[in-house]
Amino acid sequence: MISNVRYLSFLRGFTWLTIFLFMVNIPIQQFGVPESIRLSDLFWIVSLIPLVQYFNVNKWKVPLGNKIIGLFYFYILTILILPLIGMMLYGYPLNIYFGDFKWIQLISLFILLWYLYKNDIVKFEAHIMKFVWVLILFQVPFIVSQIIYVFTGTAGPLLTFWFYEGLRFYGNYGVHINRLSGSFLGPSSLALIGAIGFLIAGVKLYVKPDWKLVLLFLVSMVLIIASGSRSMIVGAPIILFLSYSFIFIRKLKLNKRFLTLSFVLGGGVILLVYLLFSFNIGRISGGRLIAVVDIISGTQTFEAVSGRGGDRWFVPIYLAVSEFSVFGTLANPVHVLRELPSFDNYYVMMIAQAGPILISIYIIMLLSLLYVSIKMVLNKQTIGIVVFSIVCVLIIYSFTSNLMTGMGGRSLLMLAVLCSILRR
Repeated sequence: MISNVRYLSFLRGFTWLTIFLFMVNIPIQQFGVPESIRLSDLFWIVSLIPLVQYFNVNKWKVPLGNKIIGLFYFYILTILILPLIGMMLYGYPLNIYFGDFKWIQLISLFILLWYLYKNDIVKFEAHIMKFVWVLILFQVPFIVSQIIYVFTGTAGPLLTFWFYEGLRFYGNYGVHINRLSGSFLGPSSLALIGAIGFLIAGVKLYVKPDWKLVLLFLVSMVLIIASGSRSMIVGAPIILFLSYSFIFIRKLKLNKRFLTLSFVLGGGVILLVYLLFSFNIGRISGGRLIAVVDIISGTQTFEAVSGRGGDRWFVPIYLAVSEFSVFGTLANPVHVLRELPSFDNYYVMMIAQAGPILISIYIIMLLSLLYVSIKMVLNKQTIGIVVFSIVCVLIIYSFTSNLMTGMGGRSLLMLAVLCSILRR
């Protein structure tokens, strides 16, 4: 373990910053940097220096001896090997592998974080909560600027810099028909971190009430609604309600401080939802939520409302099996089956890529993490709440997003696994 306290603190901060840059992707192209070079990649290269030092001292020792780590490694190894087999069998070009290479970068950061915190779990829990706070609060100036843009048509200096040329990926300046993306390239990532912050704050409020968590809860709720993600607008509160019910049944009592905070929280939620609904932020008053009720009641089908499901999910699987093999395309089917519309379902994508192999590993890994997280919470290890929140969101959001093709979902999965092995 590193003995120099200042150097250790610097390495920890630098590693968290690198993960943050992978998730947020700060634009540097305005300064003449090529589009293919990202700031996160430059920071990652620097992070290899302490990692190599660690390997030299510890003789290439990596975190092992845990079933979840084994599943995590197996999952990533499968993702890395299958495209190579596909290149040999089907002649795929090398560039089809570039997206999967990002997993190697995250694995190196995973090992580095484990090395930096393996003897200081309390510090790790404090730092991952700070990381969640920074990730959530970093979105606030973007959301405010995008709301101003919705009503005035004027993009301030922040949006002008961040979304250079006005159009970086999603709509104009991260706004499309009142759905907002914050600092991200699309609203899915905003909903992802919003839902995780919402659940962490909500469950922690019940277990260990704190006024600061009220702020995290309310800001996270705004992010979810602003993203317009119906799966998270509906799914996150349901998970929170089920969590409250489970904890209450176990304890059969309510914390008085939680009840006090609940009145403040309830008033804040009502006020914010009213304002967001009135101005149709996230398109929540444009019939999108009513459509969810129609799905539940059977008035409309999921496919008709969302544009997902049906042929959009069945055709990629059918083509992968019929034109390749029962083990699918082997490489990322989004690139191989480019003529098809976006699948918007990670489970479908895994079946199309590897048949039953990849999806089985993924589901077993997430369910194992969920089981461990619940045990951690019941044993009063509050870091388990972080694992629980991340895993629940990943399970649900994988139905409506190609979640693990982006660095946001990948980074959060890595952190959930790390939390599970650094428990007390």
